[in-house]
Amino acid sequence: MRGDGEDYDPSKHSLLIDLANMSYNGTWSGKGTIEMRGFSATADQTLTFANGVISITDTKALGTSTAVIDLYSNTKDGTSIKTLNFEAPTTLNSTENLRVFGYSKDPSRGIVNFNGTVTAKNGDTWKDFSSAYATVNINNTFDVGKATIEYGVLNVNEGATLTANNTIKVGTNGEIYVNGQINATPTSTSVDNIQIAANGYMKVGETGSIKLEKGYTLIRLYGTLEINSAEGSIICSRYLRMCNGGKLILNTSNALKDSETQYATIWLSENGSSEIVVNADNHFRGICFRTDNGSNYSDLTITLGEGCNTLIFDSISTVCDTSQGLLLGDNKLVFVNFENNKIKVLNSVRDENELKNIYAEGFEDGSFYLETADDGGYWLNAVAVPEPAMAAAFAAMLALGIAALRKNKQ
Repeated sequence: MRGDGEDYDPSKHSLLIDLANMSYNGTWSGKGTIEMRGFSATADQTLTFANGVISITDTKALGTSTAVIDLYSNTKDGTSIKTLNFEAPTTLNSTENLRVFGYSKDPSRGIVNFNGTVTAKNGDTWKDFSSAYATVNINNTFDVGKATIEYGVLNVNEGATLTANNTIKVGTNGEIYVNGQINATPTSTSVDNIQIAANGYMKVGETGSIKLEKGYTLIRLYGTLEINSAEGSIICSRYLRMCNGGKLILNTSNALKDSETQYATIWLSENGSSEIVVNADNHFRGICFRTDNGSNYSDLTITLGEGCNTLIFDSISTVCDTSQGLLLGDNKLVFVNFENNKIKVLNSVRDENELKNIYAEGFEDGSFYLETADDGGYWLNAVAVPEPAMAAAFAAMLALGIAALRKNKQ
């Protein structure tokens, strides 16, 4: 669909989609807006809006409906791909929530390319965007309320900006790839800006960046967050909140920060186990463990990859609220690929007993200690478990010594 001519004016080439008298018989609640449904197992379908202004509204129930873009295939098996394009000159405005729904077996068979600008807003109220079983590509400015992706893929490509004037949720089997800019600015002060579910995955590429403002100013991580971006490219404005099963992969140095001038704080805010994989030199302000009250615990495993030569902590533990912080009780910190003189602590420990709850394969339990570094601060070191041959030799020498002692006594 295209509006052309020498005197082309987008405001005069517009399409109004009124949901007032529309219905939708698909899986998800809402009203049918654009449907590309078909029975062919092999015939691809493409619909392109080349330019103009597309307005979606509901004149009978303004701001209360959900407009469904349906790319579902009626065939159980097949290879057909349905592609919906909103090209760069196109402006899409909606006073209603927007939802993309694709093919449940393969999200790559339902594709939406938002190459033009998108705004979902009714007056002063932002409207939500969600997508399931589809692949959505954002290549321009995309302004909505909440943004939710599940059972599919959302790409924020280089040069594009996704602004969620509420929260962003990576739901079950959802994936978000960030090579552009993401802003999450919820109006409520008691919600997480970004939440990654247990089976959710977010990857920030080399050109990607994330900024959190307002709200609880943090990322809540149950799933996996992989970071490949530049230093200071992800500003939490508060903490990274890791929950049971959460996994953080750091492939670059200090991309994740609490602010432009403060390094990241890790908050283990729920019972369970979490993991951080560090593949480059990084600096943390500290880790906030669960409250030591006999029922709460948090286990954190930190794997040191080949690219990490030094991992720095201001302090091993820190406080994120009045009831959490110390590495005591049933809390546990485990290092994988640990080496002496590799982990530096700038400000000692808040409680000497914290060292008893640090473990590493190949090192004796309870043997961790702080050794003063020549350039300031401390190295977190431990006593290595003797090699089997050395242990056997020591045992043999000890046995000979005991035998000699007995002989002398005779």
